[in-house]
Amino acid sequence: MKDSINKIEYDFEHSTEIIMNLISMGFSFSFLFDGTSMLPTILPKSKIKLINPTSLKLNNIYIYIDLNSPTKRLVCHRLIDIKNNICYFKGDNRSEIDAPVAMQMIIAEVII
Repeated sequence: MKDSINKIEYDFEHSTEIIMNLISMGFSFSFLFDGTSMLPTILPKSKIKLINPTSLKLNNIYIYIDLNSPTKRLVCHRLIDIKNNICYFKGDNRSEIDAPVAMQMIIAEVII
């Protein structure tokens, strides 16, 4: 008798869209942060809360969709500059600035 394996497929594109829509409607989400790019501000496995970004403020932390990544991953970094509707982010534990990000790719503000 063969073992059956239950497989849950994760549809990243649609789940990101759902999260974006719910956040824009006023819902918030809490997640465990995974990574070291925001050390010492956000520790790995710390709980972060995502809320609707009503306005963008320099030095605040946001979640954006990285279109340069093959998986279109979500990135949690600090906003360091805005020029001509293009945003520039950097992880607190990183020396380099991220690739430019269009404002519409920002999906949430992070509350620690």
